[in-house]
Amino acid sequence: MKKQILVVLVTLALLPLASCQSFESSITSSEFAYEIDEITNAKSSVFYEIFVGSFYDSNADGMGDFNGVSQKLDYLGDMGVGGVWFMPIHPSPTYHKYDVTDYYGIAPQYGTMADFESYLDAAESHNIDTIIDLVVNHTSNYHPWFIEAVNLYKNDNCAAEDSVCHYYNFSDSVKSGYSRIDDFFYEARFWSGMPDLNLDNPYVREEIRAICEFWLNKGVNGFRLDAVTSYYTNSNTRNIEFLSWLNSAIKQLNPQAYIVAEGPWGTTSSEVIPYYESQIDSFFNFPVSVTGNRIYTNIRQATGKSFATFMSSYNQGIKEQNETGLDAPFLSNHDQGRSAGLMYPENRDFSRKLMGSIYLLMPGRPFIYYGEEIEMRGSGIDENKRLPMIWSKTDKIGQTNLPIGANYDMDLQVQLGALDQRAIATSLLNHYRKVISVRNKYNDYIEHATITPIGTNDALYGLTYETESGSLHILTNFSAESITETLLGTFSYADEIPTSQIAAEVTITSGQAVVTIPPFATVILLS
Repeated sequence: MKKQILVVLVTLALLPLASCQSFESSITSSEFAYEIDEITNAKSSVFYEIFVGSFYDSNADGMGDFNGVSQKLDYLGDMGVGGVWFMPIHPSPTYHKYDVTDYYGIAPQYGTMADFESYLDAAESHNIDTIIDLVVNHTSNYHPWFIEAVNLYKNDNCAAEDSVCHYYNFSDSVKSGYSRIDDFFYEARFWSGMPDLNLDNPYVREEIRAICEFWLNKGVNGFRLDAVTSYYTNSNTRNIEFLSWLNSAIKQLNPQAYIVAEGPWGTTSSEVIPYYESQIDSFFNFPVSVTGNRIYTNIRQATGKSFATFMSSYNQGIKEQNETGLDAPFLSNHDQGRSAGLMYPENRDFSRKLMGSIYLLMPGRPFIYYGEEIEMRGSGIDENKRLPMIWSKTDKIGQTNLPIGANYDMDLQVQLGALDQRAIATSLLNHYRKVISVRNKYNDYIEHATITPIGTNDALYGLTYETESGSLHILTNFSAESITETLLGTFSYADEIPTSQIAAEVTITSGQAVVTIPPFATVILLS
């Protein structure tokens, strides 16, 4: 019987190949357009982190607000985003709001509770889930609990078992990590304005449970847990115990609630993976972010095979600790220098797009930091990492003021905003739209997958995704030269994510697939 051969040419032109990893003019990204299926989002498939105060200003007061986010839900939906993570939204004396004064309130700068509820309704209609920051390692020193506790402790009136005195850790003598107030001290590991909560206290735990219940009843879909390695200083065991309790408390309230935690800021899997024992759904994958630089380093060295081995091992480690655990890959967040600063100039456009292709197609639930999709910049002091979202080069409607304390030279910021880039066929934003459209289309194959490396080329980042839905094979070229890989088995072509107009070639016969992948491109097969 004659073999059936299927050759898929994704683009029309095959340009001359580059001979080394660093190249100049042999590849162009200016003469192709992404073929994007009708954009549909899969709930919670890809999350988008928003600092409300810097996102979109609906009333021209210089401050982003919930009504502004509501107005930009079409933008998020057009990108394919399925979930939003809000940095803290509660009243606070600081611009970042990681020191809460009222866990049941909405920061007045962001709007009203009615505005937030209106946002939740609008997000639901856009098929977008919402999680909020849950900051329970500490409160503000202006929180009523702390103010009352200080007064009670000062007057030696802490005998009652349920006294708020016991919500915090006080001492009559100086201790490491403690701050002074009058003639006594209180634990405040971050700074004096953030007194640590006593998480061993059952009344504190009940307060936390009630806070979670309140917001879940409002309609939020889960929580991002702040600073979980600081719950108990230098004790992973106690941190994991508390996380186990918190996970159980939240899941009893809503079994479908999604919880992602800011775990260890480590560069190795051995630092992050043990926390999955708590059964928390996800921990942020700091090794692949700008902290560990694993994606960037492997692209720079064209070592895709090595990175595939690392990711397979990381994925296996999660499942050994928590069968239903999900990775939470990301490039950078509000505490890190923006990922746009990583790119090496000679291949900036290609490597930046490739980074997006890689982490947005990882198992679990990836997180985009607002503005990443348009290559926003910012580093140094924290305020410079939380700069205003750029919507248009010329139309400044909705653009917020800089956060208090920011000193970034906005002349260095990306000039083309989201609306400008949406109109440019080969922009980074449209690359993200393409990748996320593929992600959402095959999310059932990706989110809970077990992954194993495939392929032999050192530059090939090749992974097979195994789920009950079947097998998906994602092949990404980390090099500046086209590579060819032969895979044995029965395959069908699914899609390609290009970074230039160079064609991918996929030849499928009855027992194998021969795939030629252009520089920095991705080919996806099914079996």
